[in-house]
Amino acid sequence: MKGDRTAAPRALPAHRSTLAVAALALLTAAAVGVDVFRLGWFADDFHLLDVARRLPLAEALTGRYGIWPWYRPLSRELFFEAIIACGPAGLIVAHGLALATLLGSASLLFSLARRGIAGPAAALAPALFLCYDSTKFLAAWPSGFQDLLAVFLMLAAVDAHARGRIALSRVAIALAPFAKETGFLALPLVLAWARFCQGERRYRPWMGWHAVTVCGAFLVHVAVRLTWHAGGTTPRQALEPGRVAAAMLELIWAFVAKSPAPGPAPAALAFAAAVGAFLLLRSTAPGPAAVTDAVAEPGSHGAARGTAGFALTAAALGLAPAVAGHVMKMTYAHAYHAFSAAPWLVLLVALAAARAGSRMLMFLLPALVFWNVWGLGPRWPDLDRRDDWATRGSWRWNDAVRLSAVAARLSCDIRRQLANRPESLVVLYEGLPRDCYFQTEDGPATREALGDPTVRSHWLNDPPADVAAGRLAVLTFNLDSLRLLRSRWSVNEGLKRAMKAVIAGRPRAARAFTLVAGERDEAGLDRCYVRAAATLLERGPSAYADELPGCGVGDSTGASPDSVAGPLARLDPGVGATFAGVLRRPCTAAAHARLADTLEARGVSVRSSFELRIAVTLDPSRFADRLRLGLWMAQMQGWHEARLELESVAQRAPDAELAARARAALAALERARAEETGEDER
Repeated sequence: MKGDRTAAPRALPAHRSTLAVAALALLTAAAVGVDVFRLGWFADDFHLLDVARRLPLAEALTGRYGIWPWYRPLSRELFFEAIIACGPAGLIVAHGLALATLLGSASLLFSLARRGIAGPAAALAPALFLCYDSTKFLAAWPSGFQDLLAVFLMLAAVDAHARGRIALSRVAIALAPFAKETGFLALPLVLAWARFCQGERRYRPWMGWHAVTVCGAFLVHVAVRLTWHAGGTTPRQALEPGRVAAAMLELIWAFVAKSPAPGPAPAALAFAAAVGAFLLLRSTAPGPAAVTDAVAEPGSHGAARGTAGFALTAAALGLAPAVAGHVMKMTYAHAYHAFSAAPWLVLLVALAAARAGSRMLMFLLPALVFWNVWGLGPRWPDLDRRDDWATRGSWRWNDAVRLSAVAARLSCDIRRQLANRPESLVVLYEGLPRDCYFQTEDGPATREALGDPTVRSHWLNDPPADVAAGRLAVLTFNLDSLRLLRSRWSVNEGLKRAMKAVIAGRPRAARAFTLVAGERDEAGLDRCYVRAAATLLERGPSAYADELPGCGVGDSTGASPDSVAGPLARLDPGVGATFAGVLRRPCTAAAHARLADTLEARGVSVRSSFELRIAVTLDPSRFADRLRLGLWMAQMQGWHEARLELESVAQRAPDAELAARARAALAALERARAEETGEDER
């Protein structure tokens, strides 16, 4: 192309070209591949596998069942469809495709680097790219294939354009946005290459056709999203400007490992990677030039300046989505979100290193690769130690190691505890650390662990509405053994938990808890009464009154209430009489409040608060009772539920003194919660 500052790099001799390919393959295998194959599924993988297993491909490709608000059919729906088509070998195929894509990206980056950098320094870009923390993290995480594929297609678009293959470049530009939305950067990158590296100043017809292609991809994204119908609240991340700065610093520092990994295997792989880096350097400098200072070819200074301008622009473009996503409160801003900038950042480093002599590079690059690969050896967690279950929050390579190990252990526990189970089982998780990223939605990870598409799972306090007796299991994370164990609740424990769920305003949980011990005859009245209270919370007083006759109360104005309350009256006449009064006037808040006072005087706090919840539901203006309820929940460390109740009193109570007491209680609650959080962190 006329004015091209980066003419095609001098073709390598056949044996040097073979050496370069072998060196890149060795680097990819040693720096990334060997360790990656030791990891399994985790986090988003379970959702994407579940969609691929349960839905026809045509329906999945609409994106309605993906992860809002993204549409990435190439790297999600099609990729995971290919994985499940391979059966038990799916995980191996997933890692293999990721490594093939990564090797392709490294090869394209090497090709682009050789266009603007004379001598062995061009090898530095792909070598650093392959031993970068985020590269290994994304290659290990099948859900991270979206970033790998998007970067590959962007590199392919630029490289094809540099080679004069405009049509091929346009194909890559068209496909990149369907790997990840960052793929829309492919066209700006091609334009930047044309501007800085080819001296293009005027409009060319290919620019218009490329723009039409991008507009077409954009319209597809818009059209697909118009078919989506979402419910609930749109998730938003809190805006933390300091978080963006921290992520950018982490992005840079991740190019150099901090400390070596334990064990001989990481050191052996590091040595193999260093050999690969050395061979890649050798492939770029034939003959004696490999060990003497490189002499810049005519025009190479201009090529380097053009490449530097392009790399700076490309790096800025690559960083923009991570910053914009956080500013728009759509992402949390992790370093890997800026992975689209990684190839161009290492290209800048290679340009800077080109000033060093070849002899120095022949030592420095293998040494740096050795250190980085050694430092990125897996640090396997000891899951018999509680500290190793704690989140790291950075989403880096060793977070993938931890999350993969955690998911494998939990899956093993689930298979052991639920080996004998009915069809359509509902599993409720209690105490499972949320930063395991195992339990999401209605349980795709649980279905994957059991290989049972009829199973659903939820958090203990958020069960589905259609739980059936005999098809419910509670798995509790035991803090002593750090294992999931199946809970066998007694009838009384189930009822007590159900009452606490009513107190907290969770009617579905209350109804489910009455089923955990099964439909036994004992405590039949209590069970029915708790379910009626759950109905009150869900559907109001009239539905509550309609359900009570099913508890054996019958005509509330006749002798039935006294008959039902009789056994209780024989144990405690005062409580029995007050309870009979409640059964006569089930929709009268004052009757429930009197029963609550009677029970509280006898130290029966759970049942007292249970009656208070019924009273304030029947009459929300009973702010004094709501304050009592909020204080009790705070005492039980139900922080969220207590806050909601106390905030309502503080904002709506007409009594100024009552509102002031609620505000003071809120302040005390925040202090108590802060102290608890500090103790947990210590």
